[in-house]
Amino acid sequence: MYNKKSGQKIIFGTDGWRGLIDTEVNDETISVVARAFADYLYSKDLSNIKVAVAFDGRTNSKIFAEKFSQVLSANSIEVYLSNQITPTPILSFFVRKNSLNAGVMITASHNPPQYNGVKFKAHYGGPLLTEETKAIEDFLYLRSYSYDDSRIQIVNMIEPYFHHISRLVEFDRIRDARIFPLIDSMGGAGQDLIQKILNENGINADSIFSIPDENFQNRHPEPIEKNLIPLSDRLKSSNHYSIGLATDGDADRCGVVLESGQWLSAQEVILYLIDYIVNEKKFDGHIVKTSSVTDKVYRFQTVERKVYDVQVGFKYICEKMISENIAIGCEESGGFGFKFHIPERDGILSSLFI
Repeated sequence: MYNKKSGQKIIFGTDGWRGLIDTEVNDETISVVARAFADYLYSKDLSNIKVAVAFDGRTNSKIFAEKFSQVLSANSIEVYLSNQITPTPILSFFVRKNSLNAGVMITASHNPPQYNGVKFKAHYGGPLLTEETKAIEDFLYLRSYSYDDSRIQIVNMIEPYFHHISRLVEFDRIRDARIFPLIDSMGGAGQDLIQKILNENGINADSIFSIPDENFQNRHPEPIEKNLIPLSDRLKSSNHYSIGLATDGDADRCGVVLESGQWLSAQEVILYLIDYIVNEKKFDGHIVKTSSVTDKVYRFQTVERKVYDVQVGFKYICEKMISENIAIGCEESGGFGFKFHIPERDGILSSLFI
């Protein structure tokens, strides 16, 4: 649909909507999308609709989150707005834990700093499926928007998440192994959260680029080898860090650098994580991977445990996770989802499992 002020189109992709800040993503277009989302929710014949809204540290993310929340509130929707910069998986967990109808994340994920956008989350704590995202797009510009803040509650989404994952992570094993990680949140929404939860459990950890930065320290906030040279260099020059862990712009993906400074590809990380989940954690259930993930994953297939192969895009992994008993879902870009958690990529929990 066209942005009536600028002539730009609002075009949704596979994981929501992204565009250039100001020219494509601005107060008007955010408000238009918010009104369309409200109309979409009402089209589901829902009553007492409740939605969580969170934001990363990109330019204007907080302002856009407030605008989005005010449009929802003006349409008689109860809104739980995060009180601080929050990673996408924490928003998704908050939606599921509190049995909300949906979640909205203001972020452009791993895209360059000049972009922003919106991710939509369903009641189950994972991405909306393709047909649902298309349905939101169909409501664009059908009705005018207005603002109201009477139904907005400011909430802390991070503390409940910490409590939950503390029951999943074996901190005693990390302590006993004397692992000392260095974490690079790339100036994104991951901030110092991994370090904080490790420190709270008696584990030494340090962070670099943990303060949110609109420009991501002049990097694309995607945790791949070429973007993690500062982390690699720090590990090479140090003699006390055991491993380097990185999260992307909204902390739903992770990257790994070894003690030597060598990059560990996502394909290798996938195999290590699956081995840990099924052989160490003993999570029962099947494995789902995207088609671009190494076929070495089939090594873990047994009579009881299937390996499902789906098309590229975590929403297709999510679809399997909400319909089947899945122990772990993995994609080639460093996104992992786990049983007993949410059907969603989580770079924080993935890093702690690694």
